[in-house]
Amino acid sequence: PLVQFLKTGPEGGRYGFALGTIRQSDDRQQLLLTLDPHIASVLEAFGLAQELLARATPSNAAYDPSWAAILHSVAVTSGSQVRVQLKRPNVLPHALLQWKLPLAEELDGASQAAAEPQPEDALLGPYRLLTRDEWETVFALRQSDALPGQPREVIERFYDDPQQAVNDLLRGEIDILDQLYPADAQRLASDPRLRIGTYALPTTHMLLPVSQHVYLSQAKFRRALLYATNRQAMLSGELLHSDDPQDGRLVSAPFPLGAGSADPLSYAYNTDILPAEYNPQLAKLLLVMTQQELREQAKRTRESEPQLKKLVVGCPDFEFARVAVQAMIQQWANVGIEAEMLVLPTTDRFATAGCDLLYVTTTLWEPATDIERLLGDGGVAASDNPFIVQSLEQLRVARNWREVRTALQDLHQLIDYHLPLLPLWQIADRFAVRGSVEGVGEQPVSLYQDIDAWRVKVGSGSSPEG
Repeated sequence: PLVQFLKTGPEGGRYGFALGTIRQSDDRQQLLLTLDPHIASVLEAFGLAQELLARATPSNAAYDPSWAAILHSVAVTSGSQVRVQLKRPNVLPHALLQWKLPLAEELDGASQAAAEPQPEDALLGPYRLLTRDEWETVFALRQSDALPGQPREVIERFYDDPQQAVNDLLRGEIDILDQLYPADAQRLASDPRLRIGTYALPTTHMLLPVSQHVYLSQAKFRRALLYATNRQAMLSGELLHSDDPQDGRLVSAPFPLGAGSADPLSYAYNTDILPAEYNPQLAKLLLVMTQQELREQAKRTRESEPQLKKLVVGCPDFEFARVAVQAMIQQWANVGIEAEMLVLPTTDRFATAGCDLLYVTTTLWEPATDIERLLGDGGVAASDNPFIVQSLEQLRVARNWREVRTALQDLHQLIDYHLPLLPLWQIADRFAVRGSVEGVGEQPVSLYQDIDAWRVKVGSGSSPEG
């Protein structure tokens, strides 16, 4: 990406600019982007400025409404420097610049066609996409001369059977296993051939209403679904096989909970708002109230009374999600809500066709900006609730971190009340690395964050697979 999240900090995340350096003015109304000399020989400042303006142009295919809302103007001050003027002070404007690199496809093509290393290689990263199909993706090293121990290829292999993946890891057929099932992580931690790593940021799991299902449009019905779900028993039982809150815990909003109020990761989370407890009797009552309200509404409009049709829950194709969705469907049936699971293709985890609810896992690295991409205009779970729309606007105009925290914690309260999405739990995701692969970080933000440092021990193979 143009700007990449590197790690958490006391006031928002720490970011790196792929093309050089980025600096924000003291009044928080300007960004100064300076290109590194070797990058400036490939991508001129004018080209970067055009990209920044295109992202704020509604008629452009790459239009980003969040960026457009804060951008005032862009000026090229030299061949290697761009100045961005914002409409008002903003605490984290660079967090909105996490886009695909400008001209990346064109530069990638030029790099692959060249016989010698090119300046754009530093911009695009050490590996390029070689082949991709439903089950396997292969990345190849751009430079022909690999450093000692540097993998020439990285092969991603998708498994729909987690036990088969674990078996292949133990046999040495793969070197890294990502997205470990929690129970497998506990079991594999005692194997001296392996190292279990934990990602720096947890993932939040939630259900998103994605259809015009008449019952789902009612907040009481959405709350009935929450009350009908014994989330804590599911989490500590069939999902985690653990009561340790460091492995996972219930949440009442999509924001990271962190390890406590002092954890900088939890600046958006309102700890006064507790997750809804399991209460099937209240779920049944809310269902009856929803039916009565819809019946009365139909009488007033002289329309036929809407029927409670079976819900279709879209589920990504990995074991944790499948187990969770199946358990929820069984529990909903106990209060009179019928549902079925639709496993989604691995190529599109946001495929919503035919779904009423979508099981989503996401990491809000920067709640101050990421919540806009979730609930804002054009977001995955875009909300037209006037209170939430107004709260998002208050967040956009926040001028300092005190105002940001206040706006986010107020928004947390509104999410808990109106339920534009159904928050489930926060999970600490883990991965396993064989001892033959060195250089994988202890707590990376993402698996490939330190791929430049990956080295394979001599005699153990040359193409890490995971």
